[in-house]
Amino acid sequence: KLTRPGHNVLVELRALSDLKPDDKRVTGLAPAGGPRGVQGRAMFYYRYPELSVTNVQPLSGPKEGGTVIKLTVAEPIRNSINVLCVIGDARVQVRYISSYEATCVAPASETIGSKIFGISTDGQNIIPVGVGGVQFDFTYYLSPSIALVTPTFGSIEGKTPVQIIGTNFKNDGDMMRVMFGTTPVRVHTFVNQNQIVVMSPAHKEDLVTVSVSNNNQIYGSSDVKYRFFDTRAQVFHVKPWLGPVSGGTDVEISQGMIP
Repeated sequence: KLTRPGHNVLVELRALSDLKPDDKRVTGLAPAGGPRGVQGRAMFYYRYPELSVTNVQPLSGPKEGGTVIKLTVAEPIRNSINVLCVIGDARVQVRYISSYEATCVAPASETIGSKIFGISTDGQNIIPVGVGGVQFDFTYYLSPSIALVTPTFGSIEGKTPVQIIGTNFKNDGDMMRVMFGTTPVRVHTFVNQNQIVVMSPAHKEDLVTVSVSNNNQIYGSSDVKYRFFDTRAQVFHVKPWLGPVSGGTDVEISQGMIP
């Protein structure tokens, strides 16, 4: 018998005839064997048919999987043990954070591209997720990689324009980041999928690894380095310091400390 969402009902299993201890027609109920009548009880809970999702981030990740997707909802999440994230044909368990927040981890995908993102509250039916009538998709991409950075050094005070050349860069709103060691920075200019420009962060003197993330979470592997050095106590000598406008003059640049 149907009832309104939010209610629960007691489900009883009744035997139509006496059961014997070795009867295999009914399993998982106690007591095993007994007179006709109630042989087991279970609670059935009627859920609201939808979750009002207000935000999902990020909605993209590498095809290797591992992206932690955070969901924010308007109403409390009920019966969270049965709530699943659905990405294409894959279903993954939701991790309960609070009454209004949960996460799930994107599984690996054999292909790249967009897949429908949804929620299942009972492990069977799929509820499309979106805001303002727009269906959310989760996009799998190839992991970004860096070939080189120019220049390869800059001041510890930061703000040096750094051009990064590589592959599989993805301009996904404000999600893209570049990591200098352990310091992330936003992309200043997205040129194309093979070229971006960032401003270096302030950093102590060090040689650090530079890596790129398309979803502000998972960074591609990299062995490209960038060196921060202190220019405040140094001076550069240029010899000769003049030459013809036609060019062609060999110039020697040396570095020294201010006495």
